[in-house]
Amino acid sequence: MIFVVIAAAAAAVQPSNADLQDMHCVASFSAMYSLAMKPEDKEKMLSSMLYFAGKIDGRSPGFDLAGHVGSLLQDPEYTESRLVEDLRRCSAEILAREADLKKVSPQLPDVEVPQVQRVQR
Repeated sequence: MIFVVIAAAAAAVQPSNADLQDMHCVASFSAMYSLAMKPEDKEKMLSSMLYFAGKIDGRSPGFDLAGHVGSLLQDPEYTESRLVEDLRRCSAEILAREADLKKVSPQLPDVEVPQVQRVQR
């Protein structure tokens, strides 16, 4: 009986396939972020991480992204054999979304935004 309860609890915390795929994207862009030298490259990596993290958060609020990504990036099997493949797949998705936004943006109305003072970090 205890085995059934433990198995059910373990099944409840297993990420979905979609969450796993997007988590791999966050991990691959996180690895590239740490290697990027130029601030604009770091911004691209961060934007990509936010895109995939947002997808996960929309599907699975409370998902332990930091824990899962941290474990993944500490796994030599992942970093040596899968990371580059994930980076290619995830970059293709980012480029597709960018192309979609470029198609839509000319159709959006111009909006006048009041002057806002930038917040210092």
